[in-house]
Amino acid sequence: MQGKDTINSTLSQLFNPLFNKSILQNLISSGVDKYVKKLTTLKFIQLMVYAQLEQLQGLRDISNALNDDKFSEKIELDSISASQISRKLRNIDPDITKILLKSTIQKTSKEMKFKSPAQNIGRIYLIDSSTISLCVSQYKWAHFRKTKAGVKLHLRLNFFEEGVTPDKAIITPARPSDKTQMDTLVVEDKDALNVFDRGYVDYEKFDNYCENGTRFVTRLKS
Repeated sequence: MQGKDTINSTLSQLFNPLFNKSILQNLISSGVDKYVKKLTTLKFIQLMVYAQLEQLQGLRDISNALNDDKFSEKIELDSISASQISRKLRNIDPDITKILLKSTIQKTSKEMKFKSPAQNIGRIYLIDSSTISLCVSQYKWAHFRKTKAGVKLHLRLNFFEEGVTPDKAIITPARPSDKTQMDTLVVEDKDALNVFDRGYVDYEKFDNYCENGTRFVTRLKS
């Protein structure tokens, strides 16, 4: 776990360039915080990032984090209950987080000036998914198994010598297989190399990729 001063410094460095005039204008024009007096979208996002950095285990831990005066002062939020955070999670517009993700990717790529690992390989994209289990009685739409619900985060990462950056994210119910998202995630540009595991094995699509010159690396099922 990182120190509080380190976390506060990280938040400042992260959000000061991210929440620019364009992002703030989008939030205002969307009306997402029109009737919100306390937990605005920006404060909510900062809370969630803090929870990730500190690896907090639940909504009560996030609520209790505001007992730290420095952090509370940093995001200008003296207190918030776990139930209020839960309602915000349930009601936040996904389009807002998409805008923030896109802005973050653009700024990171521009500032870091990442380079591809090798010019003859081209741009490398890593494709994979993660399943998040949910309570079946609360999330009946998130079809997974008889005893539990779930969602699946399908993620495409852009790989560079210095590290990776998110390039595209899709959330679906957990039951459909990974390969159902291949049309959206696989990059068909000639200089792109797609890397994915056996969850994406689809021989018909592989034939099409070969015919169209779409490059990919995967493991075949034994």
